[in-house]
Amino acid sequence: MTASNQEPERIAIRQAARWLTELHDEGLDAAGEAELDRWRSACAENEAAWQKALHLQAQFERVPANIGHKTLNRRPDAGRRALLRSLAVAAVVLPSGYLGLTQEPWKEWLADYHTQVGEQRRVSLADGGFVLLNTDTRIDLASDRDKQLIRHYSGEILVQSSAELGSNASTPLRVATEQGELETRNARFLVKQEPDKDQARLAVLDGSVRVRSRSGRYQEINAGSTARLFAGQAYDLRPVGERQLDSWSQGVILASDMPLKQFLAELSRYRNGWLRCDPAVTDLRISGVFQLRDIEVILDGLPVTLPVRVNRRTDFWVTVAPA
Repeated sequence: MTASNQEPERIAIRQAARWLTELHDEGLDAAGEAELDRWRSACAENEAAWQKALHLQAQFERVPANIGHKTLNRRPDAGRRALLRSLAVAAVVLPSGYLGLTQEPWKEWLADYHTQVGEQRRVSLADGGFVLLNTDTRIDLASDRDKQLIRHYSGEILVQSSAELGSNASTPLRVATEQGELETRNARFLVKQEPDKDQARLAVLDGSVRVRSRSGRYQEINAGSTARLFAGQAYDLRPVGERQLDSWSQGVILASDMPLKQFLAELSRYRNGWLRCDPAVTDLRISGVFQLRDIEVILDGLPVTLPVRVNRRTDFWVTVAPA
């Protein structure tokens, strides 16, 4: 990419850093939120820079659900404002592990394959298998005569390790995450990174997967089991049961007596902006099959089946509250 082609991206990154700083510093009123929406929709570079800003800022600070409201309970002091401003700019601009992240962020930013929020993507593997990337996911792929390697940086993936389940691949498939390394020759499985990246969830749907610890020991996880991964160990093993954890690969969310707060948290993975659940309705239950292709239709339909209303300050800022 030439310097002239990079200039619109650089401008968008600087602008995204300023918007993020303002959002954290004093919040945005309705006019400010509308202006932010207009800036984001003005061009693809702006929207890409904004999503990168949100994604990377989350690695430095857990953002409270009500951040950016028109009125805040208290104004941050000058030192905190300066820190937020520095982090906002660093999160978008710095091209290396400057802030001391365990994983160099530039590797994730420059991943071979990635999906935007709400997007899914299928990538073929050398042995005839595939990896399906869910929303907001980043991976690298590498292969040679001895192995196939997926470096999983963020998001959720569904992996089938060979063209035909039941026949072992000639080379092992490995999935490297921040929490440990997985290896298989014949399996269909899910790996989902938790938002803070301290843990990941493994679900083996067919075949078996070995979890390799940092000491080099292996733990076998068989079909029909889920486990949490942390520091190279698998724990909290339990059966998958009747849950269809890969329903997203068919473009749907399956909810069975699911708490509304959990349901909205799942929906929020597939749309840009903040989707908040009022504490008064968090324990309401919802069931059904919901199409992921239009999250707004799902939100608009909630008042039909639940005693709630959907408050839209903007398309970017939505709260589900008591009716």
